[in-house]
Amino acid sequence: MELQADFTGVWNKDQEYNGIVFSGIQPVFNIMDNCMTSGRIEGDDRFENGEIVRVKLITPKYYANSVWVGKKIDVFDGSRRIGNVTVAQILNPILDANGYKWVLIDGREIETTDDFFDIMRAKLTDGTNDLLGCNFNGFNDLLCGGFGFHDYEEPLNIVWIFSELSRKKLGKDFETIVEIMDQHESGKIRLELYKEHVLE
Repeated sequence: MELQADFTGVWNKDQEYNGIVFSGIQPVFNIMDNCMTSGRIEGDDRFENGEIVRVKLITPKYYANSVWVGKKIDVFDGSRRIGNVTVAQILNPILDANGYKWVLIDGREIETTDDFFDIMRAKLTDGTNDLLGCNFNGFNDLLCGGFGFHDYEEPLNIVWIFSELSRKKLGKDFETIVEIMDQHESGKIRLELYKEHVLE
């Protein structure tokens, strides 16, 4: 069965690597600066330089808006670089740096409603105003855009993992927050709630 890839790209083996790279290898990708993730690459049985390969990341939602066509992603076997993949086509819109903006909320990081506001302010603003988004009305305004992360009325996708933890800790405030996102005046906020991890 063909891999349900997040993106395709052009394979290029590192000149100093003497091994053979086969389809199905599960290497580590340097997807962002100082950020490595595991995944899988498939293509023909043995990869040749210039071959189009398919790449599936294990947790793509953690790397929202971090991939673009032409981006060169280094590939490692353990700590040794074996080559790179130059992105040719993005198949998972979460990854697309030029597509809809995505925000990941991790319920394990939230103890109070103020924690939630602080996290969203850090994600959606340029950090120059500590008062932005510090209450429900301010959070509603942040979702409109124009404060650093996404443009005014630009669509925004929000993924909330371990949302059940947040529901328990925030109580009625959790329901209010979800209602603000679900019924936002822009009509351009899409919320995905996951009880635990995105891979469940």
